[in-house]
Amino acid sequence: MEEIIQEALGKGVEMHVAGELDLASQLYASVIKLQPNHADANHNMGLLKVDKGQDLEALPYLQTALQADPSIAQFWLSYIRALIKLDRVDEAARILSLAQESGVKSEEFLELHQQLNGLASIEKEVQSQSGASTQSNPNIGSHGPPQEAINQLANLYNQGQLSAVVEQAQALVEQYPSAFIVWNILGAANAGLHQLDAAVESYQRAIIIKPDYPEAFYNKGSALQDQGNLNEAIEAFNKAILLKPKYADAHYNKGNALQKQGHLEEAIKAYNCAISIKPDYADAHTNMGLTFHEQGNLEEAILAYRKALSLKPDNSHAFNNLGVSLQSQGNLEEAIMSFNKAISFKPNEAEAYVNMGNALREQGLLDSAMESYQKALSLKPDHAKAIENSENLAIQLLPVISKYGYEFYSINPKLNSKIELSPKYQIQNAIKAFLKADFKETYVRINNFKASNKKILNKLTPKDQIFCKAYSIFIGKLLEADWGHIMLSQVKNKVYHLGDSHCLSFAHNAIKIKGTSYRILPRIVFGAKAFHLSRIKSDSFKVIAKANFASFPKGSKVLLSFGEIDCRPKEGLITAARKFDKPLEGLVDGTVKGYVKWFAKQNEGQGYQLYFINVPAPIYNIEHSANLNSEVLRTVSLFNAALKKYSSLHGYKLIDAFHITAGNQGFSNGLLHLDSIHLGASALPKIEQQLT
Repeated sequence: MEEIIQEALGKGVEMHVAGELDLASQLYASVIKLQPNHADANHNMGLLKVDKGQDLEALPYLQTALQADPSIAQFWLSYIRALIKLDRVDEAARILSLAQESGVKSEEFLELHQQLNGLASIEKEVQSQSGASTQSNPNIGSHGPPQEAINQLANLYNQGQLSAVVEQAQALVEQYPSAFIVWNILGAANAGLHQLDAAVESYQRAIIIKPDYPEAFYNKGSALQDQGNLNEAIEAFNKAILLKPKYADAHYNKGNALQKQGHLEEAIKAYNCAISIKPDYADAHTNMGLTFHEQGNLEEAILAYRKALSLKPDNSHAFNNLGVSLQSQGNLEEAIMSFNKAISFKPNEAEAYVNMGNALREQGLLDSAMESYQKALSLKPDHAKAIENSENLAIQLLPVISKYGYEFYSINPKLNSKIELSPKYQIQNAIKAFLKADFKETYVRINNFKASNKKILNKLTPKDQIFCKAYSIFIGKLLEADWGHIMLSQVKNKVYHLGDSHCLSFAHNAIKIKGTSYRILPRIVFGAKAFHLSRIKSDSFKVIAKANFASFPKGSKVLLSFGEIDCRPKEGLITAARKFDKPLEGLVDGTVKGYVKWFAKQNEGQGYQLYFINVPAPIYNIEHSANLNSEVLRTVSLFNAALKKYSSLHGYKLIDAFHITAGNQGFSNGLLHLDSIHLGASALPKIEQQLT
């Protein structure tokens, strides 16, 4: 039957293009009879009805097509345009909002947004003009264009014939240069065509003619905002507000511009003004929630989202953002419920699936997380975050990734230039290549990162910026080694090195243990601390470490490098001791005890020979105070003492990286560090002496 449907549909399109509308209609109808919800057949039938001037009859077909496949931008566009032609402007605006919330992308959505923004002010002005007398109105009669010409312009605009509007309006303003309404319509049409310079100029001409008209300032501000000229946009919104203090939309868009500038407190004030004028302004509550979240004020963000949802219960965008804030609070179950709500209202919302994948991953549910990322990619194959986050997880699970149904090569054809140029994408692929000992590819990716646009790098989150810059420096230093002399294929024995970034320090080099050479194979868990492995709670760090650990052949030799991050001054045990007002000694001892115990538990039945590598001597940081440097050194010493005690208690060996790197005062002697944190392969001869 599928062949019959495709043949009929193809013939229908052929007849439609040829202008044989009745024959095309019969063919589309035959498909719809066989499959009532066939998206393409319904969409084409709707377009055919529009071509025949039967706009009202077109709507049910266009709506069916959209409901059948909301991922197609053209279905949204056709339905919205039909509504505009029928003067159902409010409904068109609502559907456009749903389209933008759904995550479907099209440059034409911006044009429709501009068109709909202009409709209200144009309609208001046309009504004002038609109600005014020719004697008193400077735009009519001997001083301005006839009312019929203005009505024709407005009708063309309502029908979406924006190029025709521009052509006729330009002719009118040459004849009637003081016709305010024509300049305003011309500005709206140019904005709808995304000709923003011309739109701003047209609105400015309207303002010169009628400087007390707030909507003209508002329209100019909207066009400037779409240009990215935020300062000028805010100035225009302020002038609109000065003329009309209770202009809710002007306050709201001023808030949006301020938020983009990073002026978060001022943005919140603007949103509050909009809400005080229009308490049921759901979008203002939603965007205020976004601003609170950006401030780190999660409680207020959640309250704002819940208020928005009380006003608009089917707001998938608000549910999605609520989930993000709940996840940031650590309320993962509630966050996942919120993401599911967003998806229930917008099943094709790729962003919600990405965010749910992040929450599931944080819970340690890696299978479900990967499924969620893959679902997002099935909806939007070039979704940057879905690609980056799924790849980030896959890199950490390289030896076992096939179990998760993930294939790196399946992602590559879906990349667009924006993703390819992403600094994080380049760094992650550099790490992947280095893990696989593909040094040529590693060089390429590191060089790509170095050549990446600094503006793009600066747009990353602070956490991602640190990640990218740190790995760029570290891997760059590792690549300076002479890899040509290392004949890895000749080293048959393997020793596995599981850890955070420190597992790369000796990667793919040979190490002698009791006279036998072994090739060091790295296995990475990004950002993992001994703390993560010591606590009872399951999380992604534990699950990733466990998956890698269990993949080693029984009886393998395994090096373990965790703990250095725990000893950093701003993200580990020192901060925890201050936050919870607990003795540092007790926190360190409990963390290390749990860390070693967890690996001992995982080793049951495996028979691995475990080698715990302790924390190297820290480099003295001249940007920190002497007291803070001393506190870091003390923390490292406490950690290493506890690791020596508990590894010995369980019968495991300790590799003393601190001893071989420490100078007279306990800080690094600077001989074996590649950067401010990591050791390099030059430390291996010293380590081998401990393994004879």
